[in-house]
Amino acid sequence: MGRKLRTIGPVVSFRRSTSRAKLLMPESFAILGIFKEANVILHVGGTDEEPEFGEDPDDGVVTLSVKHGMLGASKMKVNGALRPFLFVYTPDDGVYFVIIGDELAIEKDGIVG
Repeated sequence: MGRKLRTIGPVVSFRRSTSRAKLLMPESFAILGIFKEANVILHVGGTDEEPEFGEDPDDGVVTLSVKHGMLGASKMKVNGALRPFLFVYTPDDGVYFVIIGDELAIEKDGIVG
């Protein structure tokens, strides 16, 4: 696994809080293809409750790459609603990161958001 990034903003836990709690992660997912890299914009200021993006278009831009990575997609319940999400993983190491967002949609002809 690569280095961990310090991030600002809300955190979603996918771990069980008790032995009887259900995981948020679904039991099945679609394999969308090989993952090479993604350029993402991270929050650069503010607090976890009120994160802020930078003023310059390049502020917070990070390139994420995963050797032998695969891109998967599924849906999970977030605040009672079924929402799509993407994740990058390798069969050997498991999930590297998860991509969620209010504008994310997975259509037959591609990913938007």
